[in-house]
Amino acid sequence: MRAQSYLIAAALLIGSSSFMASVMPLAGTAHAEPAYAKWGRVAVEQTSKKYQAEIVDYRYDGRRVISSSEAEERFKLIVRKSGREFGVQVAVRVNSRSNELIQVNYQETDA
Repeated sequence: MRAQSYLIAAALLIGSSSFMASVMPLAGTAHAEPAYAKWGRVAVEQTSKKYQAEIVDYRYDGRRVISSSEAEERFKLIVRKSGREFGVQVAVRVNSRSNELIQVNYQETDA
């Protein structure tokens, strides 16, 4: 009976260890950043600066190819200013070959 208890305890310990390893990433494990992350930071920084307001939410709405050398990364930001929340559609136009910023356009929407 005692041997069976040890086997059950060992099985639980091994099972929980493998479960934890599958759920928890190893220290120092690198996670790839999405390709649009750089442009998301630009959208948040530029919108915050333009509206002198706090960005309270963020959504990536996709990439639109303009030409072989230009693309537009689209974001929806929720902005809070003076107690009012509203949406801002942000289009970040980039040179897809050189990875340089071309232009940022804004359009206010309902939150």
